[in-house]
This record gives sequence, C-alpha cells and structure tokens, in this order.
Amino acid sequence: MGHTGDGWGYACEILKHDFFSPHHILYKPFTAFISWPISSLFPQASPIYIFSLLNVIWSGIALYLFFLILEIINPSNEKNIWAMMFVAFGFGFIRYSGENETYILPILFSLLGTYFHFKKANKVWTYLFLSIAVLFHQIHIFWLLGFAISDIIQNKNWKPLLISCAAIVSIYVGYAVHYRIAWYQLPFYDVHQGQVTTSLGIKNILFTPINFIRTFIQIHGDILLIIKIYKVYIISIIGIFLLTTTLFYSRFFILIQSIKSISLKKIKAHLNYSNPLILNLLFHFLFAFYSEGNAEFMIMIPMLMIICLFQSNLVINPLLKLFSLFLIIWNSIFYIIPSKQFDFKAVSRITKNINDVSKINNLPVIFISNNNILFNNYIEYNQLTSKFSKLNITVKSIDDFNNESNCDYSKCILLTDALNNNSSIDRKSVVSGIDNQSEIFSKKFKKHTTAIVRPNIAQDIKLTELY
Repeated sequence: MGHTGDGWGYACEILKHDFFSPHHILYKPFTAFISWPISSLFPQASPIYIFSLLNVIWSGIALYLFFLILEIINPSNEKNIWAMMFVAFGFGFIRYSGENETYILPILFSLLGTYFHFKKANKVWTYLFLSIAVLFHQIHIFWLLGFAISDIIQNKNWKPLLISCAAIVSIYVGYAVHYRIAWYQLPFYDVHQGQVTTSLGIKNILFTPINFIRTFIQIHGDILLIIKIYKVYIISIIGIFLLTTTLFYSRFFILIQSIKSISLKKIKAHLNYSNPLILNLLFHFLFAFYSEGNAEFMIMIPMLMIICLFQSNLVINPLLKLFSLFLIIWNSIFYIIPSKQFDFKAVSRITKNINDVSKINNLPVIFISNNNILFNNYIEYNQLTSKFSKLNITVKSIDDFNNESNCDYSKCILLTDALNNNSSIDRKSVVSGIDNQSEIFSKKFKKHTTAIVRPNIAQDIKLTELY
C-alpha cells in the first residue's frame, strides 16, 4: 500500500544509519539490525517493503499474545478468536500493521508484559517488557504507569516503578551523551521541534471522538472518491453485507435484550480503578485527547477495551461477532482493497510528471504541496536506493512559500497540487491551518504560475492533469 511521509522518512534514516529518534529510540536501530540478514538474502527487495513486512510479522505476534491473554482471562476459544478478529480488522491496527511506522513493536512488548502479569509470573518479566516498550515508543510510559500505580494502590509496592524508571532514565542518559544533548530534553524533543501538536481547545473536542471512531472504521473524505470509482461494486457489497447480517441475526431483538442487560449499574460495579488495564485505557485516551485526538495514539485502545470487558465479563458473543463482521467488511471495502489498488496521494505519478517537466524545459522545478514531507521523503528514498538519479526538484510547504519574500522565480518552474485540488479534507489540513493559508497562497502563486499539477482522483486515479 502507499506509505506515509513518516514511513518513507524512517526508511531514509535507517538507510543512512541515522538512528537519532528521541520518542522511539529503539525502533530504527532494531529494524536495521533485524532487516540486515533479510536484505542480504533478497538484495532486489525494496528496503521499505522489508521494513513494512517486519511490522506485519510483529502485528501477528501481538495478536497472538492478545489471544493468549484472553484465553487466560476466559478460556473460550471461539469468543477469543472473534475478539482477535475485532482488533485485527480495526482500521488503526490494519493501517499501521503494514506500514514502516513505530507503533506496533511497542504494543507487542506491552502485551508481552501484560501476558506475564496474567500468568502471575515474577513481576520482573512484566516490568522488563513494559520498560522495553517505552524505549520503542515513549507513549507506552502510560501502560507502564498503569501497572505501577496499580501495584502502589494494591500492594504499596513502589519498587518496580523505581527500578523501571531508573533503567529507562539510564538508557536515556547514555543516549543523550552519545548524541550530545541534555537527557531531560529527549522526552519532549519532538514537541519542542513542533513535530507533535499538543494543546487544549476546540480541536481536542472535535478530533478525539472522530479519531476514536476511526480507530475502528475508516471514515475519511476518500470514501466519496472510492464510491465514485467503484460505483455499483460498492453498493453490491454493502447490499450483500446487509443481507448476510440479517440472515445471521434475524432475531435482532435478542441482541437488544442483551445490550439492555448491561446496565450502567453493572458497568460501574466492574470499574475498579486499581485495575492496571483500566488505568492504561484511561491514560492512553486522555493523552490522545491532549494530542488533539491523534489517531496514532489510539491504536492500543481497542485491545485495552476488549481486555477490560473480558475481565468484567461484559462481552456479548453475538454482538462481538456482529461488530467483527462489520469491521471486516467495511474496512476491506473502504481501505484494504482500494489502498492496494490505488495511490490516493498519486505521489509516484506526480513525481514523474514533475521530473518530466524539469527535463523538457531543462530548468529546476519548485513544487509546492500540502504533502511536502511525503514528497521530500519519497524522492530522497528513491535516490538512496538508486531508483532516481539526482532530481532537479525542490519541494516546499505552502507556509514556506507564503512566508518567502523577494524570491526570484524567473529561472525555475513553479508547480503545485494545492490549487483546484479534489483531494479530501483530513485532520492535517485542519490542524495545520492549511485552509487559512490557501487564499494567500493562491494569490501569490498565480503571479508566478507556470503550471499546476493536480491528481484528478475522482475521474481516473492513474491520471494526473498538467496544465
């Protein structure tokens, strides 16, 4: 599937042996180490394909650990398999399982620590793997804190937390010494660099519920484009889905009665705030809210929800099956199938067209895009892997272009995909205030316009208009 800007970026950094990454210090060196023998055996394989394939493997192991945890809580093979399917086909989990991103490996280690907790093994194993998870992505400090606070509340035991923190801080100090930076700056390094958005305001309230839903199902402006592309196909599949669910659950009122049986009083009775999994769920959700509803920080929420519900015996098997079937069909139609067939960002097609314009006119090109990071990293990756020769292309963001003054564009060609663009609205465009900059950009760009590059996805996903 098409990769994200971060996916291409991590691949570039691994290839350059640039392992500096304060928020997830182990991901790049570990991936480089594990992928090296595979790359040696299959030298023709694209590195980013290998990195992404490794995440598929880690996600499979994570799902198996999740299944084992449910088997310990409630040995019911069929019910636990449906729960595993519910998580596996959730949009957030699918999206990052096949991508060169940093979110699956820490979930694997946090689940491994959780597994040893339920096995009632020595606490050393639980806290060891929870601490490793933090080193793969520091957001998992909340998973660690959930267990630590639970131990403090129930057993007055501070020792595991203090040992874990001492170990993590020691590694951070060593890491900081190596990169010659103050260790206390590392946990908030990306925030200070403006790479992570954290605030409190209307965006938190707006995006948290939207991205909570998107953790389970793909809801995006691309859906309208997909329906236009597939047309009758989409309608047919939805019809088959409705028919299938009707046949499976013809006695729908049984489900309604089951839902009613889960009273608010019963739920409150099972809300034990000394339960580490409930604390984990609460901490992760609150941090996602603080991060303006960042979907990347909600990937673990479906797993934590299911484990908590299984612990409380609040899972209704017919309802779990229905939701799982819904996720499988919806996310297959609106994400897996179209994403496999089409590149909705049209990154390779646009890059080729930009390069063709540069060669024909024998002039450097300045390409201005909302997706400047994606294009920059894509071009760099292909140059590092020798798929592209040196391209005479500079990629800029709209903000950079708007803020420039007295620039001479007479000896270059300006191209953009940010005018008359049919691409869909997403969180990035709203959070970053791209729409607020569009009018300024449009006026300034048209003074210098040579050509406009636009992916016309709604008509033909494979075509890019140049004019």
